[in-house]
Amino acid sequence: MKRSQLDKDRGFVPDLGALLRDAAGATMLVLVNPNNPTGAFVPSEFIEAVLSMLDPRTLLLVDETYVDYVSPSPSVERKVAGRDNLLVLKSMSKYYALSGARVAYLAAPSRIIGRLSTISPPWAVGLPSQVAAVAALGDESYYRERVRQTRQLRERLAADLRGLLGLRVYHSVANFILMELLDPSLSAEVVYCEMKRRGVHVRNCDSQSVQFNGRFLRTAVKDAVGNRVIAAALREVLETREVAAATG
Repeated sequence: MKRSQLDKDRGFVPDLGALLRDAAGATMLVLVNPNNPTGAFVPSEFIEAVLSMLDPRTLLLVDETYVDYVSPSPSVERKVAGRDNLLVLKSMSKYYALSGARVAYLAAPSRIIGRLSTISPPWAVGLPSQVAAVAALGDESYYRERVRQTRQLRERLAADLRGLLGLRVYHSVANFILMELLDPSLSAEVVYCEMKRRGVHVRNCDSQSVQFNGRFLRTAVKDAVGNRVIAAALREVLETREVAAATG
C-alpha cells in the first residue's frame, strides 16, 4: 500500500497529476471524499478526470462517508452504472448519526458485487440497525436542517479558532475541523493532554498519518455552547504555554 501525500499549502486538496502518478500500476486507488481528518474535498469533475486518465484495470474506490455535508453534493454514486472500475462506499454513520448501527453499503459493478457476495456474511446489518436506518430515511427534512445548522456552527467555530495565536485552521466541509500548531515548542500530544485535563477531547492526528508529525489536531463541531467551551479551553492552553515559554 502506498499513501499519496497531500500538500498542506494546497489545503490538503489532492493534485491530479501527483495522484495519477502514485496510482500507476496499482490494483486500487482509494479516494476519501470529503477527506478525514482534513475536511477537504474535490468536486465530481475531479473524480471524472481521474477516471478518464486512470488505467481501466485499476479500481477507483471513493469513500463518501462525509459527502452529505457538502452542498451541492459531489457524490459520484450515480456514475457507477456507467463504469467498470468505479466503486462508491456510503455510510449512514455520520449524516444520519447512526454510528453505533454500522449501516453502510457499496455501489459497484455487478462483477465486483458478485465476488464480494461470496465472502460477505448473510446478515451484515442486524434488524435493529435496519429499522433505525429506514426511520432515518423517512425524515430527510430533519437531517437537512441539522446539516444546515452544523455548517453554521462549523464556520463560527472555525472563525473563533482562527482568532487564536499560534494556530492554523484549515477549511473543512465536514463536521470536524483540522488545526495545525505553529509553535515548534508545542506538540499535538501536549495540547491533547491539556485539553483532556480540562474536560475537552480533541483528536491527536499523529496516528492517522506520519505527515502530521506531532503538529495537527482535529476537533468535532458541537453545538454553540460546546464550541465555545472548545475555543475557550484551547485559548487557555495556548496562552498558558506562551506564558510558560516567556518566563521559563
